[in-house]
Amino acid sequence: MLMKGVWKSDLIMATWNVRTMLIPEKVQEISEEMMKYKIDIITLQQIRWQGQGRIDKPDYTLLYSGSEEKTGKLGTGFMMNKTMKGSLLDFEPQNNRIC
Repeated sequence: MLMKGVWKSDLIMATWNVRTMLIPEKVQEISEEMMKYKIDIITLQQIRWQGQGRIDKPDYTLLYSGSEEKTGKLGTGFMMNKTMKGSLLDFEPQNNRIC
């Protein structure tokens, strides 16, 4: 939206308790919903993945933080679209509940 010579854009955020991302199709499901609703950033809870990391795909980036041990419990993360990926300065996960 252009207002008085200044570009203004809305940031669309969402949160989703995914219950588990141990199911292989879950990442694809989340990315499809993100595209469908034009969401810029989704916070994810209960991903249940081990460790911490980043997955870069053409349409999205997934950042996650889980337990160091393979427990299949807890875990948080963010999925952001390709536009937001360029705005990310740093990602410093703290533990399986905070990133």
